[in-house]
Formats: sequence, C-alpha cells, structure tokens
Amino acid sequence: MTGIRFRAARILIVPFLLALTLLACSKAQTLVKILGTWQMVNVTDVDSEITTDWLFGVDDLMAVTEYNMFEPDSILVRYEGKYEVKVRFYKKYVEITDFTGGMTYMNDDWEIVKSNKDILILVSDKEGGLLIKEFTKKHFD
Repeated sequence: MTGIRFRAARILIVPFLLALTLLACSKAQTLVKILGTWQMVNVTDVDSEITTDWLFGVDDLMAVTEYNMFEPDSILVRYEGKYEVKVRFYKKYVEITDFTGGMTYMNDDWEIVKSNKDILILVSDKEGGLLIKEFTKKHFD
C-alpha cells in the first residue's frame, strides 16, 4: 500500500516540479532579453525630436528618460521606478511599480507581446483600453 501511495505522489509531484522549473527558466530568459536600454518608437509622431528611452537595469530598477535626439546629453525628464519579470499561464509580464508624478500610469503589469534582441512590444490594459509601447534595442558599440 505504501508503494502505491509513493508512486501516486510521484506521479503528481514530478510534473509539478517540471512545470515550476520551466517557468523559472522562462522568467530568467525573459529577464536577460529585456535588460538594457530600449528606445521607444513614437508611432504617433515619427518626426518628433523628443525621444524616450526605457532602461531595465540588473538591479530591478527602471528609468524612463526623455531627451532631444539632437542633444542626447540634455535630459528633459527622468522618472525612476522598479520592475519585475513575471510568468503566468504561458504569458510573460513586466510588473512596473513605484513610478510617481506624471508617470503613475506606468504602475501596471505590462504583457510582453514580443521580445527578441532588437524589438520589445509591451501592452497594458489599464483603465479600460490598451496602451501599446514599441521599442528598438539601443546597441552601444
């Protein structure tokens, strides 16, 4: 009887541990993909001189910086907050917190719709509508 219970418990525990391991690997892989600086694509005004960068740091700190693209050292606005990568039911999210001032809308779970070495697309469904942010990776050679 004990052997049957052990086998039944093993049948239940092994798939659970396997799923947990896969989720942990997926979270780590996603974190590695989004680390770094991403330049937001301004789809509403492609001719704008103002550009926005999102920085996902290794220390779970995040910064959003706006500057004039012709004067990259002249920061117009800089906001800081925190982020954490989460995986839920095969969907990946970036949970953003601690933004204040005019950036409180950032405090949300942003679904990672696409992420690779060059493109990042995030979607938030806060307040009844979808807010889509598209980015290209900034590579510093």
